[in-house]
Amino acid sequence: MESRTVVVVEPGTTRTVAIAGRRHKDTGRPELLGFGSVNSAGMRKGRVSNPEYVAKGVEQVLDKIDDATGGGFRDCIIVCSCGDTSFRNVEGRVALSTREGEVGVVGEADKVRAVEACRKPETLEGRVSLDAFGQGWRLDDSPETVLEPIDREARYLSRRAMVPDMPLAEIEAFEKVFSDCDVTVRHEIFSAAAALSAATTQQQREDGVLCIDFGGGTTSWCLARHSRIEDIGALPVGGDHVTNDILAAFRPGSTMAAERLKITHGHAVLEGVPRGERVPVAVDGGASARTVPLYAVAQVVNARMDETLRLVRSSLESRGATHLLGAGVVICGGASLLGGLPELVTRVFDAPCLAPTLSSGIEGFDREPARYATIWGAFTLALEKDARENARAERRTFLGRLANWFEKEDRA
Repeated sequence: MESRTVVVVEPGTTRTVAIAGRRHKDTGRPELLGFGSVNSAGMRKGRVSNPEYVAKGVEQVLDKIDDATGGGFRDCIIVCSCGDTSFRNVEGRVALSTREGEVGVVGEADKVRAVEACRKPETLEGRVSLDAFGQGWRLDDSPETVLEPIDREARYLSRRAMVPDMPLAEIEAFEKVFSDCDVTVRHEIFSAAAALSAATTQQQREDGVLCIDFGGGTTSWCLARHSRIEDIGALPVGGDHVTNDILAAFRPGSTMAAERLKITHGHAVLEGVPRGERVPVAVDGGASARTVPLYAVAQVVNARMDETLRLVRSSLESRGATHLLGAGVVICGGASLLGGLPELVTRVFDAPCLAPTLSSGIEGFDREPARYATIWGAFTLALEKDARENARAERRTFLGRLANWFEKEDRA
């Protein structure tokens, strides 16, 4: 069955990106219908700081999607990466039998019930939970988790998950922006989980891999091992902070000029950067260009990126997870394209730095893997969620028809 069109939007600090598609009715594979990317403003540290500017970028990118798909969509999924995101471990527990304490056999319906139980954590004052990330299943009171509990005997089935939550005010600000654009937000996806699903392979997630998504205003990450989430987090620091550091250090005249200096001459490690070389600063406004030491530019970039990476490593250390990087570290996001960053990542984490793979198999999507891994992954996760919801709806419809049939037979 062909699924309905799914639209995913990522409102970013420097760019707003959107993708639209569906599952092909014959192959079941993701089918790309439209893609759009526009310059944007109004976001700071993953938050809406100027709703009018954010709405302008959203309208522009949705116009591109509208042209590609022929319109007709009225809702979308958004990708969030707020620096004020926090995370909690939750467990949804359900009985496998209608009789207390009786042994049952795990079926698909039991898994669905346990997942639903995970989605009802305790209420948090002023915050809202996003989608839970599964960490395996637990049978009865066993301390061990299993990847697939189907057909296992037990009294209770528990779903372990990690749930991100964001300030309610931030979610409402996003929803207000999209409402002003006549589009409803169906739900939100955390950026690092989306990047992980697209930029890493199943084998890497089994062996242990850390995916770091370097955005303009935030840096988020997700660590998976044995195909379950072990650590996840976000910092209110991103690529635009490097730009601001360059702006303060060298006064090129504008943020855009500082951004060009970062992209053209920035380097995250100092080794190999000539100490005596100077590079031009392309000053805006018609002023004559001047030069600055290349090594000094690298020092600014290195200081900020090294600090950011060590904060991520500190989170892993606090969870005792630094030894889980059997495959290594994958970096993505626009800021991941900084020169020398893979070498710096390898030094900080003492693990290989790997290129993103974009293994999700969307035909016709040939954009830069590092830059667009997050939107790609969010799209495939949205398709999977849509398929699960459709399957549950079909089961409910079938059971309803079956109940009606039995009722008619009883009357006869």
